[in-house]
Amino acid sequence: MRFLVEDAPSLAVSVDPEAPIRVVDLAAAYRRSAARPTLAVQALATCGRNLTRTPVLRVRFADRRGSVILSQLLTAGRLAPGFGQPGLYGLRYDPAAAQLVLNMLAAGLSATR
Repeated sequence: MRFLVEDAPSLAVSVDPEAPIRVVDLAAAYRRSAARPTLAVQALATCGRNLTRTPVLRVRFADRRGSVILSQLLTAGRLAPGFGQPGLYGLRYDPAAAQLVLNMLAAGLSATR
């Protein structure tokens, strides 16, 4: 955290480098979610060899406290025309990536109802 604040001083107002770091093992929570009604972790997307990777998760909390969608998808430069990079391998507007982000938003909104 100190490195982040030293690298970007504007973060000093929102990041406390002296705060204790809390680590949450989402994989363990995912395995325990069937037996624990206060937390449910649902895979919204799977990929990789034999579909063993889960880049998008929904974490639901008990008592209608809401849910959080966690995503590891890389969408920089792909969501709007005009923000891409030139060249053969440059990032460009990708309608499938834009639709995927809209679907994640819709899934998050439907979970709150």
